[in-house]
Amino acid sequence: MSNYFPFFYQLPTLHTERMTLRKVNKSDLDSFIEATLSLQSEKTKVVEDDCTRFINHLLKCYDKGRPAPWGVIESKSNRLIGVCGFVHWSPLQASAELGYHLVESYWNAGIMTEVLKCLIDYSFMELGLKRIEAKCQIGNIASKRVLNKVGMKKSGTYSTYVWSSSKYEHLEYFRLDQSEYMRRVWRNPQQIKVMRK
Repeated sequence: MSNYFPFFYQLPTLHTERMTLRKVNKSDLDSFIEATLSLQSEKTKVVEDDCTRFINHLLKCYDKGRPAPWGVIESKSNRLIGVCGFVHWSPLQASAELGYHLVESYWNAGIMTEVLKCLIDYSFMELGLKRIEAKCQIGNIASKRVLNKVGMKKSGTYSTYVWSSSKYEHLEYFRLDQSEYMRRVWRNPQQIKVMRK
């Protein structure tokens, strides 16, 4: 099956209370480097190169219609501070996997919870997905807390490893089905947060 999907050629722009979700572009590079390095005393070539490679990778994915995330833009500063979106896409199963990253200086402010709620609403209400999945390292307590806050439940721990902090870690898998999401919406329809440009 082809890995190219028309949806990813032109991601729609979405809005939350504090953030704008849109396609990343080349002009975001400087602000992304600045945000990434905000906790360091000076710029480093390694971080600049990593940010450049990451931005270029996203642009190639957009151009080829491959699954790629939205840029998370701080609305008041127009600064790229992270990404969030679909990293795997299965149209036959009407399911997708969400991935996300937020630069460290913006942690613990509820930003990723806010963004994920918006994307989950969009996924079920507008795209008609039946299931959303996500995974994180077993030791990443903060990420698991975010996934629980947006209604995703642990579906298992599998013998899949990632290399992190000089060691291998298991991955935990989370999911949210459309049926469970809709039950919550029926109980509280005011929770839907999708705002399109």
